[in-house]
Amino acid sequence: MTSKAEFAHLAFPAGELQRALSVSQGGTQDELQLGEHLRIVRDTPAFPGAPALYGIDAKGISGSHPLIAGLKAINYGITDEVLLPSCDRYPVLNTVLKFLQARGCEFSSVAELAGQIAPALNLSGEWNDPIVRRKENTWQEAKIEYEQYPLIKETWQERVVPVRDFDGFIRHLILETVIGGERVIVPLTFAKHPKFRQPMVCYFAFSPKWWLLGSEQLKWYPKAEVWITNTLGCTNSVIENPPRRIFLSYCFGRGMIPHLELDCLRGRDVKVLIGRSKDKYENRRNLEEGVLLASRLKDMDIKVGVKTIEEACPSQEGRRHNA
Repeated sequence: MTSKAEFAHLAFPAGELQRALSVSQGGTQDELQLGEHLRIVRDTPAFPGAPALYGIDAKGISGSHPLIAGLKAINYGITDEVLLPSCDRYPVLNTVLKFLQARGCEFSSVAELAGQIAPALNLSGEWNDPIVRRKENTWQEAKIEYEQYPLIKETWQERVVPVRDFDGFIRHLILETVIGGERVIVPLTFAKHPKFRQPMVCYFAFSPKWWLLGSEQLKWYPKAEVWITNTLGCTNSVIENPPRRIFLSYCFGRGMIPHLELDCLRGRDVKVLIGRSKDKYENRRNLEEGVLLASRLKDMDIKVGVKTIEEACPSQEGRRHNA
């Protein structure tokens, strides 16, 4: 939701933002005025030659940072402004938050601010959120191939997992990282703007359509049984060659199930794995997701069975999703 709200402040028309915050349109449609002394020029990069920074907690300035300027002084009737760089993950929201806090607002974080203004911006927590895909948005979705290679690597803190289609082409990216001391996963997409050198990193999905992680195995092993889990990290967990079964997986919960690409499973023997857990909430969630997925497969006339296991993933390297 926070990432969507940041995207809204860079992409939505100024008139829509005025319904959520006390901002006014500046000299152009892409200029926001906060009070008398602060403005955000959304279609002008603050540092157009800056290198790309991809980390979710990366500190520094990126080529997608908009121009944020504050009043420094008025000398002989001439306004003197100073550039206000931000190393925050969400530079525009962070600037708005500090502006509101200076006026007595009690918001303590950009996440809290995002949650409050989301209804006025028609942003939802649903997986299928059409408002971020509108053609009139100034920032549009960028192809993954534009920046996929620098991202698909492991670092000390983050891991980027590519999600491939039946033919092996990368369709989506998953970022596994640490937020607030908890290990979580989020979708990773990009938005592009003709005036900015680097794409904007977005921690939400523009399109609800999503391939199962490991779908490329379906082409490699046409006779193998297919097991589907809601656990990241099960793919290629069986050593047999050729394997008697292959593991596909998805994440982000039940909201994604209606949008999974499942046509590639036609003609295959499929089993949905439901992991048991000591946590009652997680146990119920696993059961609900398993039933929903099995029901959708049956509606598509795909042969499917259900198998209950003690762990969410038969591989020791399996990891439950946290986002």
